[in-house]
Amino acid sequence: MKKGFSVVIIIIVLSIFGAALLGYIGYMSESSGSQDEVKGISSQNKNNSGFSIILSSPSTWDFYEYVCKDLDECKKSLLSGKKYASISGGSVFDHELVVTYTDQWRDYQYLKIFMKPSLGDPTENFSLTNIQRESGLVDVSFKSEEGYVTNAVIIPIKVIQESFMESISEFANK
Repeated sequence: MKKGFSVVIIIIVLSIFGAALLGYIGYMSESSGSQDEVKGISSQNKNNSGFSIILSSPSTWDFYEYVCKDLDECKKSLLSGKKYASISGGSVFDHELVVTYTDQWRDYQYLKIFMKPSLGDPTENFSLTNIQRESGLVDVSFKSEEGYVTNAVIIPIKVIQESFMESISEFANK
């Protein structure tokens, strides 16, 4: 009887250690995966093609990316073009947001980016400053039916495909 009891205890202890080891191995293999967890946003370094913007907001915000076949399509309305990605965040000050070029943009000529408040007063808008117009960037303002203004930047994709552009503009909601 004593012999059978000790075998059961040994099997239970080995099972617990085995499960812990398998869990640790699974956790380590998952955490060493891809750096690009959010579509349209990158946490990688700036050696790739793409751009960064600086943003400041005392409250929650949404950042949107739309790809367009031509400039007229991007200028048609705030939501014209094809929505590529969006990301949301909380209160930040002078936060750098990095967007890496992707081959999924190769069939388009322009990328439109804009920010809106996530929650709260929809009349609050993000002002644009320090836009790199010499690189072909275009800033536009869109007015909704309710009268709310949203500012956007339209970026020629060929410009961000060739190199990394740092701080192409600043979005601020202060």
